[in-house]
Amino acid sequence: LARQAMVLFLKSLPVNCQFNIIRFGSDYRTLFNNVTEIYNKQNARQAEQLISQMSADLGGTELLRPLQWLQNQAPVIGHSRQILLLTDGEVSNVTEVMNLCRSMSTSTRIFSFGLGHSPSRSLIKGLARSTNGRFTFIPPGTSVDVHVAEQLQKAHEPCIT
Repeated sequence: LARQAMVLFLKSLPVNCQFNIIRFGSDYRTLFNNVTEIYNKQNARQAEQLISQMSADLGGTELLRPLQWLQNQAPVIGHSRQILLLTDGEVSNVTEVMNLCRSMSTSTRIFSFGLGHSPSRSLIKGLARSTNGRFTFIPPGTSVDVHVAEQLQKAHEPCIT
């Protein structure tokens, strides 16, 4: 489900927007060293390659460190940051993650996707609600297309804070 959703995200990005992919587990890894890069053919090709080779090989679900990394990287001037966050797990430090997200909410919206059988409902909802974003749950055996399209449409709408 994550791979399918990420391919749809990538194909739906407007040319010349800024993007990055951050994989997270017990550790996190970014596609690009900079917080974002321009969406162009070369960078899209790199992202497609990463997505095609992706596997759940980073351990548990630790969101705090990658979110802290993002918080320490200012969004492009004049732009808000839209995070499309996919997870199938739970975190042990929900309160700490929510507090961090609330502190980022003036410049960042999170659109969270709960994947599979048992994503943490409070985490998925809380991430979106604390940043004026949106959330959705994608159960196994479901087509991701409709869920992704709805969230992307909302992500492209202006942010009202």
